[in-house]
Amino acid sequence: MDVDTRDKVIEKGYRAARLLEDPAFKETLDEISDSLHIGLESVPTDNQEHIMSMVSQLRAIRWIVGKLESAASSGRTQQAARDGKI
Repeated sequence: MDVDTRDKVIEKGYRAARLLEDPAFKETLDEISDSLHIGLESVPTDNQEHIMSMVSQLRAIRWIVGKLESAASSGRTQQAARDGKI
């Protein structure tokens, strides 16, 4: 990996880690998830379209967190490689 690409991966990882550690970001995701779960409990079971929409939104939250965790991990790995620790 060239130096510019490595630096971009490190910077992206740093920003992702900061977001994951941000209490306001965590609180926001938790509130959205809680709201969707509460909504799922009150949706009539015959409203499959609405249920699937809410499930998709919950999956999207997990996907976002997973992408951020992956970016943070890649950044840490590239930082270690740059520092000669790998």
